[in-house]
Amino acid sequence: SFSVLIVAVGYSLYFKQIVVGDAATGKGDFFWGLAVSISMLLTALIAPVLGAASDFTRRRKNYLFLFTLLSVICTALLYFVGENMILVGSLLFIIANIGFEGGIVFYNAFLPSLTEQENYGRLSGYGFAMGYVGSLVSLLIAIPLYSGGFAAENLASVRLSFLLAAAMFFVFSLPLFIFLRESSSERSPSDKGVLRRSPLGHADIPSGEKGTRGNSRARPRARLDGGRVQKHSRHSRSDADVHRAWNVQRHVERALQLQELDCSFENATAKRRTVTRERRR
Repeated sequence: SFSVLIVAVGYSLYFKQIVVGDAATGKGDFFWGLAVSISMLLTALIAPVLGAASDFTRRRKNYLFLFTLLSVICTALLYFVGENMILVGSLLFIIANIGFEGGIVFYNAFLPSLTEQENYGRLSGYGFAMGYVGSLVSLLIAIPLYSGGFAAENLASVRLSFLLAAAMFFVFSLPLFIFLRESSSERSPSDKGVLRRSPLGHADIPSGEKGTRGNSRARPRARLDGGRVQKHSRHSRSDADVHRAWNVQRHVERALQLQELDCSFENATAKRRTVTRERRR
């Protein structure tokens, strides 16, 4: 509903013809193109930050709800945009479009938790197909509101379509927030390779010998507890921490070996002294 009634058909024409109101000089196209470009540029700038934040906190649904709600509220507020309100109309659309496009970042992040990798394309295609069906349905519902065109007596009906878009956007996003659950055991990409500390203060390090990068998922975990290496199930967060942990483990193993050698040397020395004393006697 947002893509059709706001971006493609409804609000875009309303903004150009009514809000700007100077179709002859092309100012409407200029201001509309400027608003779209700004919103997409800002979305492109914040998308990496949003992706990193969702991976680090593992609260993708919270971020998705926030951006969806932001888009729905600003879309509904477009109802109050009238003639010559170019700045207000542009700002509301920019925020609404950032909420819509930014929410897609978190929406797409749920795909790995819904199906296997070989089914990504099929499930994504189903999602796009349902999106087009929803756009067509929303457009059919809004056709009576646009039947009078952009005449002064029909502008209230045109603005009502913006409320319709916001309502449909919100209602049809509710099943995702209600039924889709984020698995507590699901690991985000940033969780691979993080060095954690246990409640007892023991350092968690990977067991086994050092391997190539990217294979930390298959390696077992280990914990240093009083000089003993124990299996542990936690995962690391960064390659740097993994290599640091490997170095710690290597140093500990060397220290234990040196300690055993020292003990053996001391025992051998004590035995030699005892034998020497007995011979002297």
